Amino acid sequence: MMAASMINTDFIRKHPAQAVLTVLGLSGVATIFLPFIVGYVPVEVFFEGLEEQGMFALFGPFVVLPFFISAGYLRWVLTGGLSRWEGELGYALALIVVFLLSVFFIQDWWESGFGGDTWFFSAFFALGLGAGAWFVIQNLRHGAPLTLTALVALQLAYLPFAVFWLAFLITALIKSDASYIGIGAYLTLLAVIVYTAQAALSVLGQRRVLLRLLPLALIWVSAVALFVWTWIEG
Repeated sequence: MMAASMINTDFIRKHPAQAVLTVLGLSGVATIFLPFIVGYVPVEVFFEGLEEQGMFALFGPFVVLPFFISAGYLRWVLTGGLSRWEGELGYALALIVVFLLSVFFIQDWWESGFGGDTWFFSAFFALGLGAGAWFVIQNLRHGAPLTLTALVALQLAYLPFAVFWLAFLITALIKSDASYIGIGAYLTLLAVIVYTAQAALSVLGQRRVLLRLLPLALIWVSAVALFVWTWIEG
């Protein structure tokens, strides 16, 4: 099992698409400093609302995770591996994201009397993060290295948050008849596609690849559902 895992990892790292995707994945970092819409730059909004628990839980992963993802992939592609503590840091960050989000929604449920739109948004994040966890667990069960899977875990933790903000901002922009969608929104969409592609690459060489990709399909289904919901309810 370990020998197969090592060969598979080397094949994935040297795959021609991997270097291209790693460079394109830097878009996740760039988008933090670029406008989504007029007057809306993610990093500025994040620091302005840092004291609000909801802002930190819903916006923090979108702003913070791309730095760790890009740094990890650049190191992995260029040097061939990550240290054990770097991999453990990746898993810890993914778990912290889930914990903070859970606390936020539990508190929001309590304060709203378990009503409002909280149920839909919590279901969206539960499906997205749950599918990501399923994908990561299956990767580990099939012998994928802990360090590579840690990077995938961070990417799949990022996806629901990026989709959440894309859905809300773009839907609001279209409904207001505004004509300006900033480069940050386009780069965020590119990061979502790149991260999904890199996660898919992590299962190359394993059996039943299509079945292994099912969690990624569920994440995209939840993304479409969120866009439809925000369009109808927005």
